[in-house]
Amino acid sequence: MNRKLGGALSSIGYDEPWGVDFTLTASKTLVEKWTFNRPLILTVGGRNSNSAQLGFLGFGEHRTTTVEASAVYLPTDWLLVGYEFRQKSDPYSEIPGLVGPEDNWQAVDVSWLINKNMTLTGGWAILAT
Repeated sequence: MNRKLGGALSSIGYDEPWGVDFTLTASKTLVEKWTFNRPLILTVGGRNSNSAQLGFLGFGEHRTTTVEASAVYLPTDWLLVGYEFRQKSDPYSEIPGLVGPEDNWQAVDVSWLINKNMTLTGGWAILAT
């Protein structure tokens, strides 16, 4: 895309159509009295990247480390509820009306564990404003 635009995106920080992300993630499953002896899975991690919108819009010149986290709770053997947060960075400068800042992502989902081979999931996500 940048080549077809005569290199115009380079002026806002676009560098390459490809890139590499580095991630480090830790998870912990808790089954405690305060979780009503039901599984609570907590995950937190960091991502070092120079991608714009997961790399779909290319990769910028500068890398940033962001935070990702999720919590999943199984209140019954057949029901799962979860929340996920992903911090986003802005590898590009803004072009009003064309390129704006990236927004953090959040998602909530509910899953019905029908059997050990089938799950039905519904979710709601905020990916941009």
